[in-house]
Amino acid sequence: MAEHVRHMAVYRELYRLRKEKIERVFADAKEKHGMRYTQYRGLAQVTNWVKLKFAAMNLKKIATWKWNARHPAPDGGKRTRTEENLAAVSLLFPFSFLLTNKKIALA
Repeated sequence: MAEHVRHMAVYRELYRLRKEKIERVFADAKEKHGMRYTQYRGLAQVTNWVKLKFAAMNLKKIATWKWNARHPAPDGGKRTRTEENLAAVSLLFPFSFLLTNKKIALA
């Protein structure tokens, strides 16, 4: 059934977009978040591990969107992937204290 629907003219464009949206997410999970293999055994443990990984990926995506909304690229174009990733990390972990000479006492 699904294979037949995929080849219909109405759904052909939607299916073409699938590889840009859905498959990219799984490829990123596999390549950048260590999801090629799991250390866990059992459906419940693996399910929890996968949920945690995708929650982290979603937080990273939200941080990137927020950063780009507040800090447009200087030339008006799109930021590079590296700039986006650094921006997302800086939202989650503000390292501005590293730019000053003040020492921070850790409790």
